[in-house]
Amino acid sequence: MASPRRHVLAAPLALMLAGQLLAGASGEALSANLRSTSSVRRNPLLDNYRKWSRAYEKDAQEAEAAAAKYSYMTQALQTGGSGGSAVSRAVHQEMNRNGAKKLAEAVWAFEKMMRDPAPKRAAEAAAKAREPYMKEYVAYRDVGGKYDAAAEQYALLAGKDMQLANELTRFQNQYALEGNQGQANEFKGQAKHLVKQIGGEEKLAKEYHSMAKRIDAELPKIYDMANEAATYAAYTQNPKGAVADFQLLPFTVAPPLAMPPPMR
Repeated sequence: MASPRRHVLAAPLALMLAGQLLAGASGEALSANLRSTSSVRRNPLLDNYRKWSRAYEKDAQEAEAAAAKYSYMTQALQTGGSGGSAVSRAVHQEMNRNGAKKLAEAVWAFEKMMRDPAPKRAAEAAAKAREPYMKEYVAYRDVGGKYDAAAEQYALLAGKDMQLANELTRFQNQYALEGNQGQANEFKGQAKHLVKQIGGEEKLAKEYHSMAKRIDAELPKIYDMANEAATYAAYTQNPKGAVADFQLLPFTVAPPLAMPPPMR
């Protein structure tokens, strides 16, 4: 590829050269005069442009050579000529140099992991094994909640009945002060009966609350049993521990990269 560089001469320099040519100056004198004039009138920016142009020209030549190489290889493979084996070797050498084999193996291994049905079967088996335990878990939790709610209701009822028993006791004392012993005894009996009822309500509240706590303590055990059953069921379907495809999606296969030299 030809270089696009052009030598641009200033007008005075061009006139001087033309005069020397017309006067029949020798080639040595002309070259010496050109060098001396150029050294006086050198342009740093023009020198940089020339340097960059040479670098671009070198890159273009390398790109053309690479394009010609791959074009030849492609044509040889398409025609199936005698150079096919040599081209094939060259292709394999180039692929090995670029690490294409390792990349292809990594991509295929990643693809096999994505297509492996074992993780999906393991998840389905785990969910099926966990289901009966979780049903019991929910049932226990609901029953425990009912016991706790009943205990709270009995405690509230006992509190209200205690207020009523206190009212009846005040009525009893009032009637006793007024000398109406019959009415006082009636209120005394009602208050006594109510206090006895309060004792039963408080007892039930404590029992129900205790039962709710016992049920609540069993819930983690049922949950652990569900996890153990699920883990075992998953293992039977995926003993090698293959990773699920949704866990692989955030990752990708990267081509082999040259490691930088160690710092000294």
